[in-house]
Amino acid sequence: MTAISTDKKLRVQFRLEPGCLGPDGTNLIDAFCQFAQQELDLFNSKFIVWKVTPRVNKTQPEIQYRLNGKGLDTNQASRYLKLFEQDISNFEDQLDDKLVMMIESFFDR
Repeated sequence: MTAISTDKKLRVQFRLEPGCLGPDGTNLIDAFCQFAQQELDLFNSKFIVWKVTPRVNKTQPEIQYRLNGKGLDTNQASRYLKLFEQDISNFEDQLDDKLVMMIESFFDR
């Protein structure tokens, strides 16, 4: 596969709720987001640029897709992912599984 320039990569903003870290999540969320950012930077990095942030506003989506500075809806993101033989449902399921593993690793450090 030919390397893709950063400006052509899908940008995925992943917002994490403090509650996913338990009752003390509000105090841990910033450190966890930094930890998760490092972990996700390696996940599908050939075609994705990750941005991990706390989800403090419930009106914002948990996952948001962008390409070339423009927001993508789920269908558009799905078409992009298919170029890399990825199904968006499987992609998001893998992300959920990865989140569980990252939480476990974060607390085991």
